[in-house]
Amino acid sequence: MTLLLRFLPTRPRARSATFLTALLAWPLGACCVSPPLVSEWEAVGFRSPSQAIATFQTAVRADAPELEYRCFSTGFRARNGISKVVWREAREELRSRHPWLRKGLADARVEGAIDQRGDRATAQLVTHGWHIRVGLVREDYAELWAGDRLVSDEENVSFARQSAAQEASDGRVWVSGSVLAPAGFTPEDEVTEVHVGREWKIDSFENVDEPCAAVVARAARRTQDER
Repeated sequence: MTLLLRFLPTRPRARSATFLTALLAWPLGACCVSPPLVSEWEAVGFRSPSQAIATFQTAVRADAPELEYRCFSTGFRARNGISKVVWREAREELRSRHPWLRKGLADARVEGAIDQRGDRATAQLVTHGWHIRVGLVREDYAELWAGDRLVSDEENVSFARQSAAQEASDGRVWVSGSVLAPAGFTPEDEVTEVHVGREWKIDSFENVDEPCAAVVARAARRTQDER
């Protein structure tokens, strides 16, 4: 069952947003979270499903909302009405209501093998006795940089259409990527980086354990029947 929390910001200018937390019923006692190690920061990336999950945990432990936001797929953001501003405000409200949430996410580990099929993958996480199913999707992206300025950041692009491999006369293969420049871009603009790639992002969370209330109710019924 997927558990969603409706967050209603108290700030007048912020709009409401719906986004998930699969940990609302977790009775965690300790809330202390250690900061990421240097090695964990160096391992940040989205080249595989496991790396994407680990990156999200690093972001949570580092209390880094922008990196957390980057871990979500474009589809996940659209379905749950999440923008950078909404996520920054919503996460603060979540943690205020559920101070153990960060601990639960930080302590989660992948259980078993990740099931990858084409551009989609499913992983099962376990933390403090609870299991969460995480869906991931591989997305293509294209970026154009001029110094420290992001000139173009395309989403929903096709890696196959924007990359090419060409064999040279000496047998070597040249691989290239292309990015569509935005309106107003001129050849005089100094392009310093062209990025075309594929990244794994978190697309869904699903709690695969029964809510505590259902378990308690069934246990109470069994006890009553035995009497």
